Amino acid sequence: MHRRYGLCQSLQHHQVCWCVIICDYISLPLLLMSKLTRKILINFFLIAWLCFFTWAGVNILLSNPKQIARDKDFITNEINPNIKTIDSFKFANHRLPTVAEFHKIKHGNSDNLGNANYVKQYKDVDDDVKSYVKNIDWSDNYVLGVWRGDWWEYYISYQHKYVTNDTRQSDGFIALLEFIVIGLIPLSLWLWFNRKNIP
Repeated sequence: MHRRYGLCQSLQHHQVCWCVIICDYISLPLLLMSKLTRKILINFFLIAWLCFFTWAGVNILLSNPKQIARDKDFITNEINPNIKTIDSFKFANHRLPTVAEFHKIKHGNSDNLGNANYVKQYKDVDDDVKSYVKNIDWSDNYVLGVWRGDWWEYYISYQHKYVTNDTRQSDGFIALLEFIVIGLIPLSLWLWFNRKNIP
C-alpha cells in the first residue's frame, strides 16, 4: 500500500516535472514571440507614420505650383476687377467713390466683382490689415477685401499692396521638411530609448 502510494507520488512528481518542462518550452517561445511581435508591430507603425508624413509633405510640395497658380488667378479674376472699377470711377470723377457708390456700381456692373468689401475709414478695417493703414489720408486711399471662401484677401491702395495667401515655391520645401521631422520624431525617440538593445 505504502509502496503503491509512494509510486503514485513519484509518478505525480514526474508528471508535474514534465508539465513544468513542457510549459517552459511552450511559454518561453510564446513570450519571445510576443516580444518580437510587439517589436515588429511598433516598428511597422513607426515606419508607417514616417511614410505617411513624408507622403503628405511630398504631396504638398507637388501641389504647390497649382496653389501658386490659383493664388495668382484669384488676384487677376477677383481682386483686380474691383480695383479697375474703383480706378475708372476715380478717373471719371476725380475722386474715390463712397462706400454706397461702390456698392451701387458693384451691383450694376456685369464684371465679376465677387464678394468685395470696400473700406474708406480706419475703424472699418479688418484687424488683419490695420497695421498697414495707420495714419493715412483716407480721402485718396482705400482698403479692398475680397472673400475667398474661407478667408479674406486684401488690396491696400496706399502701398499698392496685395495681402493675400501668397504661396511661394519655398513653402512646399519647408512643408516637406516639417512633415519629415514630424514623421521622424517617434522613430528617433524609439531608437533612443532602445539604443542599448541595438547591436
